[in-house]
Amino acid sequence: MASGQSGLSVGRIGSVAAVWPKSWGYNGNDKTRRSLHHCLQMLVDVKGFQPFNMKLNVNEEVVELIASQEEASNNPAMIRGQNCVGYMTRNISRKYILPQKLVKECVQCSLSADGILFIMAPWLRC
Repeated sequence: MASGQSGLSVGRIGSVAAVWPKSWGYNGNDKTRRSLHHCLQMLVDVKGFQPFNMKLNVNEEVVELIASQEEASNNPAMIRGQNCVGYMTRNISRKYILPQKLVKECVQCSLSADGILFIMAPWLRC
């Protein structure tokens, strides 16, 4: 399990990345799904991607981010003796399994000037 300065812990549940607030004390292997907070707060680094090139899919227990950016190459390359100008494509695909259900209709996102996507949503109260 890795962690960052954001207050989130990141780990894996099976083959899928998962994210949760550090304050939960949830270690990724614990079967209990508890929260000391009323909402999910998640930060994702999407530097270099424009908002219109990003898609966020949310259901009650999974947040999935897909982003794709195509850019024209400024530097011509020599391929088999010919000058070629091409395109570069960058892609991100991230899936986060959440430790409890959220209210998907209330998801809010904002993108900072330095390319950090902030995702927030309240947890579903049982």
